[in-house]
Amino acid sequence: MGRGTNEDRRARRVVSGALGALVILAVGLYGPVTLLPPLPAAEPVLVDLAAPAADPAEAPVLPAEGASAALLAGSTTLLGTSGTTEPVPMAGVAKLVAALVTLDEHPLEPGRNGDSIPVTADDYQSYLDYRDAGARAIAVVEGDTWTQREMLQAVLLGSSNNHADALVRWAFGSLEAYPAAAERWLRSHGLRDTVVTDATGLDESSVGTAADLARLAEIADNTPFLGEVLPAPSVTTSRGVVIANEAEYRAADGIRGLSRSFTDAAGVCLLFAVPLPLGESTTTVYGAFLRQPSYERLNADMDAFLTDARASLGEVVLAAAGAEAVAYQTAWGDRTTAVVGEELRAVSWSGAPPTGRVDAEEIRTVRKGDRVGVLAFELDGKAVELPLVATASVPDPGPGWRLLHPIPMLASFWEWVFGPGGVLAR
Repeated sequence: MGRGTNEDRRARRVVSGALGALVILAVGLYGPVTLLPPLPAAEPVLVDLAAPAADPAEAPVLPAEGASAALLAGSTTLLGTSGTTEPVPMAGVAKLVAALVTLDEHPLEPGRNGDSIPVTADDYQSYLDYRDAGARAIAVVEGDTWTQREMLQAVLLGSSNNHADALVRWAFGSLEAYPAAAERWLRSHGLRDTVVTDATGLDESSVGTAADLARLAEIADNTPFLGEVLPAPSVTTSRGVVIANEAEYRAADGIRGLSRSFTDAAGVCLLFAVPLPLGESTTTVYGAFLRQPSYERLNADMDAFLTDARASLGEVVLAAAGAEAVAYQTAWGDRTTAVVGEELRAVSWSGAPPTGRVDAEEIRTVRKGDRVGVLAFELDGKAVELPLVATASVPDPGPGWRLLHPIPMLASFWEWVFGPGGVLAR
């Protein structure tokens, strides 16, 4: 019996030693497993942002017939479109393009006369052809000269077809060479749905969309030389030729006519700029009304557009500073929220501003005021991001909480070591 007792005692010592070693090992591992890895992350819970108050006024009425578009100054986003969105004949708008393309090739500052341009036999023949066809033409004499300024005045104010041809012959060498230069200029300005095949717009294959031509109106209105020339009711050349302003349209109503024309294929076409009240200031709206059936209809549509636009154009708050966007709750019971750090406003007349996208981070600990994400908007083709900031601090709960909560800490340890981007994956 004594021997059996000794063997039992040895067995118990072996078991006790093993258990002790296991306890020591477990204690030795438990501490690092719970104390070393990051705290469990608190995921963001999105909160419905309070929708900005919609403007009860409807968007201004754009012409139901033809093709039309309106654009706010400095914006790439259209305020509205109506009618067909396909390219349509542009009539005399093509002359505005010819002037802009020529000014790009041969810049001319306000107040300057520019080069002297001789009237060639081709220029004189163009005058006779347009005159005999009943198209708009201003007389020229072969061998005479016009300054670049006078040529542009005849094109922009007088809508002279023969001067449009003469201008591009001088600037680009021939009528045949001009369309390629115009295409390069149009594409460089993002007007991808506009094509010109002639300098006058009498060719119905010179076409553009209302959206493109509303943008063209803004380009023209911001070209310094055109800004000087277009407001003039009339001009007189050095040879005594009086050129009346055919582009002018309802200047008494504050409208700046940039191009006004008619052809059978295009109907009545108008490009315009009009200042509108915006709070205590003003902004400019650019528009293209194409394929209008008559000037009477154009006037009626413009009246409706201006009445509604003046009443409904205004700023809307897309996001208010302090608006709650995200809520957090940590595994140890602390809570915080994230709010929009800055106010964002946009001009609208539809009452349907864009919706923001919340992109918030997970947090473990955070200080009050720390940035934890963004509220992103797409405005005018650009990403606008507003910071989301924490409203309260979330401190580390300390080693005691870690040691007393093995399950979340073991999960965090596993992710820390074996997860994507974990210690073993680096």
